[in-house]
Amino acid sequence: MKYRFVKKEKKLALGSDPLLTLAQARRMREEAQLLLISGIDPSAHRKAERLAITPEHTFEPVAREWVTSNVN
Repeated sequence: MKYRFVKKEKKLALGSDPLLTLAQARRMREEAQLLLISGIDPSAHRKAERLAITPEHTFEPVAREWVTSNVN
């Protein structure tokens, strides 16, 4: 989806063709348009949502657990 935010043209990928139905793509487009109307960049919003969902097992905790159990 092409859009403009702060006088800059951007693209927002909604998903790949076989995995996304037309109805889902249209709903996602409408949600992005609502964000634009509210003054929110859809790309930045999506990135912030992804960063908010942090996996339980990132490298650091797993590495610390391994070091404490294997350094003895």
